[in-house]
Amino acid sequence: MSLARVQQQIAAEEALAAEVAARRPPALPPDWELELDLRQRPIRVHVGGCAVGGKGFRRKPLTREAALRALGVDQLQWCPYYRSAAALGVLD
Repeated sequence: MSLARVQQQIAAEEALAAEVAARRPPALPPDWELELDLRQRPIRVHVGGCAVGGKGFRRKPLTREAALRALGVDQLQWCPYYRSAAALGVLD
């Protein structure tokens, strides 16, 4: 009988947690993202939320400094559609 009550309490807490999570606004995309190929090697830099390129495991969030390094030092490509290099102030 005690086990049944514990299971009911767990179910109630999980339902409450799901309800609270559903009310939260969706997370904002990162400012910059690194696109990876299928072997997880960097390909190009995108503005956060860009719909072009890989999704999910093929994207890695970047800081502004890391995006600048990827474009400058690492000589990666930038997304030609959303002009990520121009948004960083690298190109006009």
